[in-house]
Amino acid sequence: MRPFFLFLERANALIFHDAYPQLLLYEESKRRRTPLFHLLPVLAVSSFMKPMWEHFWETGNAALLTVALIINEQQYIQLRVIEHPFFRTRVLSSWPFIVEQWLGFNDVLIPYAKGRHVALAGTTVRDFADVHHRIHIGKTLYSLLLFDARLFRGACRFARCVPHSGSRADFWPQSFTETPDGRRLYSPRLEAAWPDLAHPFHDDRDWFIDEAIMQALETLPLPASGNMTSRYERHLAMMKTAAIAAAQSTSS
Repeated sequence: MRPFFLFLERANALIFHDAYPQLLLYEESKRRRTPLFHLLPVLAVSSFMKPMWEHFWETGNAALLTVALIINEQQYIQLRVIEHPFFRTRVLSSWPFIVEQWLGFNDVLIPYAKGRHVALAGTTVRDFADVHHRIHIGKTLYSLLLFDARLFRGACRFARCVPHSGSRADFWPQSFTETPDGRRLYSPRLEAAWPDLAHPFHDDRDWFIDEAIMQALETLPLPASGNMTSRYERHLAMMKTAAIAAAQSTSS
């Protein structure tokens, strides 16, 4: 569990470390009414992003910039997390991770308000180690929000109305609980499960060394519906059964 937590924690910390300064620079550019993207290399942002931000500044093409950010973040963690020997051995090659992928349990979910209920959109990650697959997943999630106005409004409404705690009880309190009650699946708040960590950021390598990646900018997938509500319910039922079986095996 701990290596898997560190795997996700490190990836998220790196993505934030790389993306947040870009957004701050854009904010300051708007305030000064002049582009400041020549400063991106000083922030150790990949050379890939400088022309993307400059193009966005001139054209307002948000879709292209978003896809570029998706490509950048996934390539950024590929070098520093996916290809790191510790994570390759302790996470990506571990049987629980392999089984999860084989069973299709690695769901990426977008909760959204649907009337009085919360439904789920999203997709399933089948090969997390493959950077091109993760880029495709990112573009798929963006397409879901971009092309489905009702889902977009519902996701925004959920995000505004529900404080994010890291517990699955945020979106499905009927199935999950922050405190064990014997009836629902226990899903604690993130701060109750794991400590805060301080991360080093010493690796300033630029991942952009092959212009072939530019082809990934050309297409956005058009997902059928992205409805994950029923699929996730099935996954929960399977996981409950597996947990009961494991508990019985341990007690015997």
